[in-house]
Amino acid sequence: MYRIIPRGPDLVVEAAGPIEAVKLMVELRRRGTRWNLFGITTHETFELDGGRTHFLEGRMDASFGTTPLAMQKAIRLMRAA
Repeated sequence: MYRIIPRGPDLVVEAAGPIEAVKLMVELRRRGTRWNLFGITTHETFELDGGRTHFLEGRMDASFGTTPLAMQKAIRLMRAA
């Protein structure tokens, strides 16, 4: 992954669902990364290193729903990649 994005990602969206995807998202963070929990809907837990999370100064969001406009924008972004 870091061969493609040497500095690491600016944004990580977990949209797959398995807890392993959430754990991967946490590992991929770098300073300033925004990360969003979207796919996981189960009541599972994952760990965060408090100090690392503090010093990375990231922003975590969670999403539950979406709109047709947001889905169209996501498809356009995927096509552009």
